[in-house]
Order: sequence, then structure tokens, then C-alpha cells
Amino acid sequence: MRNIRKWLSVLLILAMTLTVLPPASTLAAETSGSCGYPLEWELDLDRGELTISGTGRMDSWSLGPNPWYELQEWVRKVTIADGVPNIGDYAFAFCEHIEDIDIPGSVQEIGEHAFAGCVSLKTVSIPAGITEIEPSAFSECSSLKSVSIPAGVETIGQFAFTSCDSLKEVAVPDTVKTIGPYALSYCGVTEIRVPGSVESIGHYAFSNDHALRYAEVADGVGEIRESAFFNCENLEKVTILDRDCGIYDKADTLGDPAKTIIRGYKGSTAETYANRYGYKFESMQFVDKPGFPAAVQEQIWTAYYETIREYPDIQPEDVFISRHYGCFNGWHVVLMENWRMVKLDAILDLDIGGFVFRFPSISDRELFLAWKDGQLLTVTDAYDQGLLTDGDISELYRAFGGNKPGYDDQASYFIDVLDPTKYYYDAVYWAYNSEPRIVFGMDMNYFGPDGACTRGHVVTFLWRAAGCPEPENAETPFKDLKKGAFYEKAVAWAVENNITNGLSSEKFGPDATCTRGQIVTFLWRAAGCPEPKNTETPFKDLKKDAFYEKAVAWAVGNEITNGLKPTVFEPDGTCTRGQVVTFLYRDLAK
Repeated sequence: MRNIRKWLSVLLILAMTLTVLPPASTLAAETSGSCGYPLEWELDLDRGELTISGTGRMDSWSLGPNPWYELQEWVRKVTIADGVPNIGDYAFAFCEHIEDIDIPGSVQEIGEHAFAGCVSLKTVSIPAGITEIEPSAFSECSSLKSVSIPAGVETIGQFAFTSCDSLKEVAVPDTVKTIGPYALSYCGVTEIRVPGSVESIGHYAFSNDHALRYAEVADGVGEIRESAFFNCENLEKVTILDRDCGIYDKADTLGDPAKTIIRGYKGSTAETYANRYGYKFESMQFVDKPGFPAAVQEQIWTAYYETIREYPDIQPEDVFISRHYGCFNGWHVVLMENWRMVKLDAILDLDIGGFVFRFPSISDRELFLAWKDGQLLTVTDAYDQGLLTDGDISELYRAFGGNKPGYDDQASYFIDVLDPTKYYYDAVYWAYNSEPRIVFGMDMNYFGPDGACTRGHVVTFLWRAAGCPEPENAETPFKDLKKGAFYEKAVAWAVENNITNGLSSEKFGPDATCTRGQIVTFLWRAAGCPEPKNTETPFKDLKKDAFYEKAVAWAVGNEITNGLKPTVFEPDGTCTRGQVVTFLYRDLAK
């Protein structure tokens, strides 16, 4: 009996050992090797981290398994080192246990099926250099909840995000020209806005999204192809803002005629389509009011239908609409007891071929717009297009300062910067009151401290902080800069002072979001690239030999940054407006 118990114990221990050991095939497999030339991979089995490093192009594996195929059940995280230019086809396809991927800014291409079937992946940040999300790149990532698509992406390929049913929100940037077939089918997105840059929405592009309730197709979209919104059974409204948008001649292209309401202009292709297939149609025809400029009627009604979904029970005659001067580039609805036309008073001529107008509103907040060549612009847009100068903006602030209570009291400048305990409070008003003014608000009332900051704006802030010096040479190697844009001189100055090298030899990325690593590097270079007092930092998320390594160490040594947490700097994270001015303040206001 004792011998039997003894052998049973031995067998139990042996069984337990076999369950915790990797399979024999895994133990025999290589845990490192080549995946391109020159490009290496290495898997740390203890941490489950697969690291790709080097500068060569990654191979593609559409015709055979990748080198880590036999080890994929151990991969929990993928780290791609800075310098790797691409992610190959099928590189991590069906690696079902990957939860986290780190894609650096050097990656300019993500191949077909690169992350297809990564069912444990929850969030993806696509780097700024990507111009195409290739077919099926993230298909069947069923746990994916968040994806950041940067400005610069022009194509969202077929099946790119199909069957990502945990994906609730997607912002399509206004650089996208093509949304491929089935690109966002079988997802969980509740609202979608297709920007006017899109030339074609592919067949079945948003089909079978049972969470989708509202869709908007902006003015400029060329065509909506077959069954684009097929079987979106909860789709309540589709707004078509382009009068001549091509809509595929089939009953289910825009949803279910029995459930979906189509909004569009009277006489548009949207109205023709709705009437042909029995959809309820809501006309956006403007009812003319005496004294209201005809040239802005369409813009105002576009604004109305961009925002009315927030107020589903109100009617057009109950609403007065104006575009708030630059408030996060948003349209604001002002609800009135009765329709009331407000006379336009030209109150300041900024000598730009137009006027700035005042719209008194029910809330007594002043709303400012620039009228230019028959187009209604926000002052922010006019400035960004080079129609208004810094001097014009300063004049506008001075002209209307008296209309805001406490204009001379810095705590009252911005509604969203009233709390002196916020880390950015002193920095915001230092930058705003500097001469020349380093930053302006998003409008007369809001600064937007949590809003993202573009590379164009950050370099402009640095240039203003340096006194707006004239660059010796206005030419730069970058081909993505707009002539006459607000950042033109700033970028030229930054180039000749070795503050920026651009995202590539010909690309600066003025509209790309600035990262925390980039802003600290800009500051460090502007200071002359001094050697840091101590190269060690408390941050555990910094990559060795990354472009920002010395810059972050210098910033820590000079008390410019404390990180987001004691051990987290987040170099690839978005740098907000509040963070940007705080870095500037700590560096320069000494």
C-alpha cells in the first residue's frame, strides 16, 4: 500500500511538472534570429516580450510562417525599436495572446494582415508616418477598444478593422481619401463621421455594425458604394452634406428604409435616393430670413445638421446657430425661445479683405467670425490660413477685452483655466502675457489645456518665445509645408538653428500631433544640446539610445519635467497644450 502511494505521488509530481513546462516544440524552437536585413528578433520567454530591432525592412510572411510562429502562444507584448521602417505582411497575425504593441515613429508601413486575429490586443496607436492602413491589418482584433489614426493616413484598406466588435469610436482624419470595402464592417462603432477629403466609401464599408446609430458624410465626399451601411439595424440617421454625392442605386446602401432617416439638401442626390427607396427624408433647405447673408446660409445649415443630433427634439425654427470663434473648431447651437435673426454689425476691419463680425448670443458671450470672399471663417481658421497676423489677433483681443468681466485679472482670461492649483495655471498666463504673445486661446474664452498640440504649433510657440526672429533662409527641405501658413517662418528658423530635422528628410508633419519626447527634444536643441548633468532618469519607459534620451535627462536635471508618474514619462504620448506651455515656462521663465 505504501509503495502504491509512493508511486502515485511521483506520478502526480510528474504531471504537475509537465503542465507548467513549455511544450517540447517550444523548448526546441529558437528564441531569437533574423527577420529582415539587417533586422533581428528576440523573445524573452519570462516576460513574454518580443523585441524587433535594427534598421532593415521587416520580411513578409504571406506565403509561410513567421520565425516566432512556434512561440506565439508565449508572446504578450511586441516592442519594435526605433529605426525599424515597416511591419511585414502577416508579421503577428493570429498571435492570440498579444495585449500590447509599441510601434515607433520610424515605422512608415504596416503590412497586410500584420495584426489580424490578435484577439487580446486592446489599444493601438498608429504612428504619424503611416499613409495607408493596409488590407486586414487589424481585422478580427475582437478586444480592440481604441485606435488612433493619425493625420496623414490617406487610405483605410479593405477589411482593415473588420470584426473589431469592441471598437466603439473611430475618428477618421481629414486626410483620408479612400475607405476600402468592409473596412469597418462588423464593428461596434456608435457614430461615424466621414470627412470631405474622402473620395470613395467602399462597398459594405460600415456594414453589419449593429451599434451604429448616426452617420455623417461631409461635403466633398465623392461616392458611397454598394451596401455601405447594409444591415446596420440600429442606424437612426444618415446625413449627406454633399449635394451631388454618388449613392449606389440599391435599397440597403444607406441602411434600412423602414428605420433610417436620411438628411440632405432639397434637390440633392440624397433626396432622390431617399424618395426612390422609401426612406424618410429631412430637408436641409434653408428658409430665408430677411437681412441674413445668403452666402452663409448653407454653412449655417451644415452646422445645424452637424450638431442637431445632440438635441433630437428641436426644430429648425427654434434654433439660432453661429460658429464660435475657434472654440475647439466646434459649431455651437444657441437655443432660443423663438427664432430671432441677429443683425450683423461690422465692428472691426482687420484689413484682410473682409470684416470681423459680432454675434450677440443668448448667453451674452461674444462670438467672432471673419468674413472673407463670401466665406465665413473662424478667426482661428483665418489666422491659420495666413489671413490674420499676430498683430491682428492682438488688436482683436484689445478691442473686445472690455466686453469680458475681469479682462485685466488673469484668472478670468480663460474659463477653463481658473484653478490656480492646476500645474499649467501659471504657465498659461505667462505664455499669454508674454511679449510677443507666445500662445493664444482656442477662442476668447477657452484655452484648451487638455487639447492636443501639433508640431506646427509647438515650433511656432518656440519661435515666438525666441522673439520671432527672421530666418536667414525661408526655404526648407520639407515638401509638406503650406506657403504662407502661420508656422512657415517658425519652421525655417527651427531648421537653421538645428532644432528640428523633421519626421524625414522631406517631411516635417506640421499637422501631426507633437509627442512628449519631441517637445522636450525641441527645447533641448534650442538650448544648444547641453550634456545632461546625469544621464540616469527615474523613468522606466524610455528606450536606450532613442532620439530623446539626452533631452529627457537634461529636462529632468533642470526640473522641466517630472513625468506623468514617478517612473513614467510616456515619450510617445500626445503632448497637450497645457503640457507644452508648462515645459516652456519651466525652461524659459527663470
